[in-house]
Amino acid sequence: MSLSSYTMIASLSAIIILLLFPYSIKRRGYLGLPFPITIFLIFFWITSQIIELNSITLESKIFWANIQYIPIMFIPVCFLYLLFQFTDSRHLQNKIIFFILSLVPVLGNILVWTNEKHSLIRENVFLNTSGEIALIEKNFGMGFWFLAAYNYSLCLFMFYLLFTSMKDKRGIYGKQIYFFSISIFLPILANIYNLSGLNKLGFDLTPLVFGISGLIIYFGIIKYQIFDMVPIARSYIVDQIKSGVIVTDRTGKIVDLNKFALKIFNKEKDDILGKKGKDIFYNYPELIKYCGRKKKKILILKLKIQRI
Repeated sequence: MSLSSYTMIASLSAIIILLLFPYSIKRRGYLGLPFPITIFLIFFWITSQIIELNSITLESKIFWANIQYIPIMFIPVCFLYLLFQFTDSRHLQNKIIFFILSLVPVLGNILVWTNEKHSLIRENVFLNTSGEIALIEKNFGMGFWFLAAYNYSLCLFMFYLLFTSMKDKRGIYGKQIYFFSISIFLPILANIYNLSGLNKLGFDLTPLVFGISGLIIYFGIIKYQIFDMVPIARSYIVDQIKSGVIVTDRTGKIVDLNKFALKIFNKEKDDILGKKGKDIFYNYPELIKYCGRKKKKILILKLKIQRI
């Protein structure tokens, strides 16, 4: 692949990710700051790699390669922190956990910028100009493999959270988990391909693949509004309760309900999930006003409607 071709494709990938940024800012009230930060870090990684590949001198290439370690180390942390919101693990979403998770990324970036003193990240570094694209040739040091192991351990934990959540997620919740799984799996697969030695291009394809993940997220947003609803623990919905229990998010959309509620309204779950409460309860105006109340993060309605 020529440098101009890759630059064009990578630039398109960066644009796709950048277009997600305004949406992530808009949804930060539901998803928190990790969502826009993750989007920005991915964009930053792609653009930094483009600049690195188009640089001429070894010094400039190393500078931009070092810059890329900021997103490389912090994207998994932010993604995991964001995932806590969607896998009934919100008790882990606190500043202390984020601080602990960020210690290794901070250490990693310090090691990258001081590599000349210890060679823990790169060793035997030189500029290979034999191909169409001038590339940094190096051997990875022990510090690099430690950082890689840390990132992969976070990724494994993400998949554990996703797997355990899939067992209890239904309807639109399940779709959120599936889209998250695919968008995480593709960059990980690209990174494994890069580190395995099978990649003959000489540069990491992971940033480029994030553009594909961006397209998948776009589809999920348009088709299923996957970020319009914040999942709520299934434990809140007890199917054995002899009353209708309905859960709405802060936008007024129905995000879960129990079997008795389905029986009351004589509907299937897929006909109700993701719909506005006002569209379902139009015959019950006294209930509509409770849908999407902003005073509470979670609103649980016990409905007991007499049939005529």
